[in-house]
Amino acid sequence: SASKAEEMPKVRMGFLKIETDYQGVEVLVDGEKIEQSLDETFSLIEGKHMISLYIEETNYTHSVVVEVTDGISRTITVPLKGSVEVKTYAEKAGQKLAVLDVYIDDKYVGQSPFKLNGLVAGTHMLKVIAENIIKERKIEVRPDSPLLVKYKIVRKTTVIPSKDDDDG
Repeated sequence: SASKAEEMPKVRMGFLKIETDYQGVEVLVDGEKIEQSLDETFSLIEGKHMISLYIEETNYTHSVVVEVTDGISRTITVPLKGSVEVKTYAEKAGQKLAVLDVYIDDKYVGQSPFKLNGLVAGTHMLKVIAENIIKERKIEVRPDSPLLVKYKIVRKTTVIPSKDDDDG
């Protein structure tokens, strides 16, 4: 018996454009890497999708859930740069503040007090040098919250032990 061929339902598709302030990203849709450049518009099946932007060099991922509607074109803006600020503060009132030489990822960026905008989100190595003392630490830069790193310079005074001191 001959049956009428069933019509394929129309695939409902929407369109998405991603705008960001950093181009060196990998784009994943629902966990799958897509080989499309950021300036292109993506066609996606109607429904909710997890869009992830991954920056390999700083190991940073920003994910957002996007609702795609049939026939509708949508643009999302994802900032991927943040700021870091480095300041010193005094141990005692009136103490002269030390000036720190500030390095980010081994690149000299300035002296404290210092603020750097437009730093790619993710993990960076912050190094400060003051009076021949080097301090290094990993910092996490986020696009939505400026990072403030404060250093207190403690100057030790030399104490000459008296003869009464007993070490045991």
